[in-house]
Amino acid sequence: AFKKAGHCPDCVLARRRVLSAPGFRSLEKQWGELTPQEFVRNFVAVEAFKQQKDYLDSLAIPVDSETLHQFQVIPKCRQKQYSGVAVRVTTTDKMWSEEGHNPDLTTLSANLGVLKRPPRVFYRFAYSSAGKIFSSDCRSNAYIVKALLEAGPDSGVFISVVGRALEDSIWSDCFYGFMCSRFIDACHLSALAMVGFRLRQDRTMWWTSYFVLWFCWWKSLTMQFLEIAMIMRQYGVRHLFDKWITPWNVTMFPVEAFSLTSAFVFLMQSMPNDDPAAEPVFQQKHPVWLSFVCGAKWFEFLMSLLCIRPLGLNVLPAVNAMFSKESIWFLIFFLACVGADFGDYYMFPIPENYHHLNSTHHDWKTLFAKEGWGAFVFGLMKIFRLDLMGDFNLWELEGLDEEIKATGAWNLNGVRNNTNVAYLDEPQLRQPYTRWHYGIRIFFMISCILIHLMLLNVYIGLLTKTYEKKASQKRQLLAEFRMVFALRQLLCRLPSAQLQSRFQPWLPSKLTSWIGKAPSAPKSGIWISYDPELFRSESYGQKDKGPVSVPEDMEGLHFY
Repeated sequence: AFKKAGHCPDCVLARRRVLSAPGFRSLEKQWGELTPQEFVRNFVAVEAFKQQKDYLDSLAIPVDSETLHQFQVIPKCRQKQYSGVAVRVTTTDKMWSEEGHNPDLTTLSANLGVLKRPPRVFYRFAYSSAGKIFSSDCRSNAYIVKALLEAGPDSGVFISVVGRALEDSIWSDCFYGFMCSRFIDACHLSALAMVGFRLRQDRTMWWTSYFVLWFCWWKSLTMQFLEIAMIMRQYGVRHLFDKWITPWNVTMFPVEAFSLTSAFVFLMQSMPNDDPAAEPVFQQKHPVWLSFVCGAKWFEFLMSLLCIRPLGLNVLPAVNAMFSKESIWFLIFFLACVGADFGDYYMFPIPENYHHLNSTHHDWKTLFAKEGWGAFVFGLMKIFRLDLMGDFNLWELEGLDEEIKATGAWNLNGVRNNTNVAYLDEPQLRQPYTRWHYGIRIFFMISCILIHLMLLNVYIGLLTKTYEKKASQKRQLLAEFRMVFALRQLLCRLPSAQLQSRFQPWLPSKLTSWIGKAPSAPKSGIWISYDPELFRSESYGQKDKGPVSVPEDMEGLHFY
């Protein structure tokens, strides 16, 4: 109706018919008046009905390629020239703006709407005038991110095009701050490596490493304090634990607390010294402690790197499978079986597994003595190797060692002539080891079959099944994981938002936007370009079948 044969589409008629329609004007007005606060309230209200995804889908309308050709406009969305990018967002003043969305069509094929440089993925487009929720200040973004995280990936909010567009918009704003934090973490790890290098030389740390470690310590402490304080200010003291306690915080807070406390003690006790004869006494006395501090920091750093797209899409499903509820409970049961197995093994009165009583320690105190604790751990490690690693030695389980039997004279000539002078042989049974010789073998067979063979393989199968389930949601998991780090950055920016309101006339616009204030003239609408194949594969659990490049193939796909 908008195009005559042999002529270009009538843009004026198309815009008059569509944009002037009362229904469209009313819908666009309602979207345009939606503030971030109202969005969060509505989003939380529909949580009781499990319709968060439906609410997000109602905030945008899909625009097919035929309509775009009739208007002679192709939105200039930030499309990447490779597949795998789910959504891209472009803000605009009006839905159809020649200034904001210049056509990118060839001269000869303008009627067909063929792009000059078409992307390798057939993107579809959606439009929404709810531009306020995409150009919010950091406080409003923090509310939005927290609402999305509380909904979780199982609610389908990250399958929604609008939900994924919100995630992409907020993460783009937090990306440079995230990379800056990772650079500081890399400097922290480099300083710890230099401390270990100097420790090998029996020297104190350099002053450079000392100051870098102090700076990183203050940075970590400040971010941890600001996160808790800003959550308390956002939601009140009554809801602090309700909002702060999340699976991620429960896992990482003990690690960060241990790292901060230990680093403080080390820095207070390990001052650098320019004297070449000075030795790092405290570090030499506590090498295990220093090793655990370094391991905790590496764990934090490696987990944060999963926000990077190639790593997150391929590693996050495995991490989520390892820390899933099914995996944790089965692992607890498995370790309980290992403990029960050690309890059975401890009943055998093998001399090397317990320390004999003496005049100093009696009864149960023997176990907590230095010698008694060492014998206890020695027996525990034998069962740990048997049940988990399948590494065993039957004679070692019985408390006996293999014997070296000589077959010739131990002299230099025998060795030079390549003559065997000894060989390893099985030990001879003697009292009291004959009492449990066959009992240990029966115990070994039962432990191998029930624990190492059956339980361990069932656990591996459970992880494999859980990983397959999580891999079908890898983009949703990545979006949720990124929002965890984005929330911390947004909360840490809130104090600066109060200060920048006073000094805004003297600060650059990009800096004021980054530290917590929305642009002075936010765009009223947004264009969302998205790859429908990625949404379909995650929505219905289908395998990726490659990008769809034919417009006719997209007619049956709907994601709203």
